Amino acid sequence: MVHPNLENMRAGRNMIVAFIGIRWHRFLTHRADSLWMPNPPLLFSLLRYRRMSAFRVPAVVRHNRHQSAGFCRLGYNGAMEPEVGKSPITAAGNGQLETGRGNLLWNKENLSNPHLPADKSARVRAMFAAIAPAYDLNNHLHSMGIDHLWRRRAVARATLRPTDTVADVACGTGDLSFAFTQAGARRVVGIDFCHPMVCGASRKAGRYRARPTPIFADGDATRLPLADESVDVVSIAYGLRNVDQWEDAIAEFFRVLRPGGRLVILEFTNPPNAVIRALYHLYFNHIVPTTASLISRDRTGAYRYLPRSVDTFPGSDRICSAMTAAGFSDVTYESLTLGICACYRGLRRD
Repeated sequence: MVHPNLENMRAGRNMIVAFIGIRWHRFLTHRADSLWMPNPPLLFSLLRYRRMSAFRVPAVVRHNRHQSAGFCRLGYNGAMEPEVGKSPITAAGNGQLETGRGNLLWNKENLSNPHLPADKSARVRAMFAAIAPAYDLNNHLHSMGIDHLWRRRAVARATLRPTDTVADVACGTGDLSFAFTQAGARRVVGIDFCHPMVCGASRKAGRYRARPTPIFADGDATRLPLADESVDVVSIAYGLRNVDQWEDAIAEFFRVLRPGGRLVILEFTNPPNAVIRALYHLYFNHIVPTTASLISRDRTGAYRYLPRSVDTFPGSDRICSAMTAAGFSDVTYESLTLGICACYRGLRRD
């Protein structure tokens, strides 16, 4: 039986969330090509927060591919799953991945450079499994809706054709996958190595009215469940820095692209302007970790990892060099929204 005071607290929290989620009106004028200010038709709607049960996952997520729903098993291969090892954050050998929100995965010690821990892949997977229920809510709220414009720009830079097949890697809950579908791609496959994210994206696809609907699969960015030269576009949004061997992932993207295929990467960067950078770091390093953790009720340290993973990740020059070394030509990148985000593009020549 739930104590009445606890029920009242929950009701008060939901009223506050609903109030914050009132739709923004179009009072800002913007230029879509510059992506300077947010002005989507609907920034976000937290009024649907109570309907997010499709994304709710238990404290211990069952990660057994033989027990998963069919749409979550598509393309899954046990050999492609990153090695979890014997980290205390996992329960090895029983088909389960421990993702309780009380398990602190990121602390001051490993946040000095979160890309260095040997079990980074396991920690990142467990982290995303823990925050999956409120993932979309936090994304749209804390980006103030600008993330929609960034995805729209990524789709535009992919120069999509009606016959194209798209592989959206590290797809999360599928927002970029749906954007490619809406833009007219013939087929879109979303791939992510966090099973609760894949299941959440698949449930969203079940409510998606347009056809064709994206399909979603478990898979590792460094060992994609795709044949050589099988897709026309590979995209990855805000996920490259979460890959342990990210340069190997870029080489893997080259492998699965057909001649003439395009790679599009969205990734956070540090603004070059000192004033903007200081304001951005104040928001990104102090405000976002607090509010996002409260909304998601996360105790893994996921939103402390987020800014540190950006600060310690290689810059644009290194990413462009890795794309060139993998075989891509015409490699370019475009800074978006005062340098907060960058959109990279590379072409696989015939």
